[in-house]
Amino acid sequence: MDKDPERERSGIGRAMIVIAILVALPVLYVLSIGPVGLFVVETGMEADGVKAFYAPVVWLARNNATFGRLLKWYIDFWAAWPQIRL
Repeated sequence: MDKDPERERSGIGRAMIVIAILVALPVLYVLSIGPVGLFVVETGMEADGVKAFYAPVVWLARNNATFGRLLKWYIDFWAAWPQIRL
């Protein structure tokens, strides 16, 4: 029995969407630390939950010097936003 090419393309498309989501979610998680940190500082919100949520990112930054430098730059970038506002 021949495979339906339309159905096969649909399956490949679904697989690509799943892969894109699996790649995008961790990236967005790490990148969200900047805006969330700014929000915590600006609102005076309790940071315990935020610290727990980002504990894996902080652990990685402490154990990987390159990632730590990049993360520090990124957080500092977001911390500068209050001074940049017009």
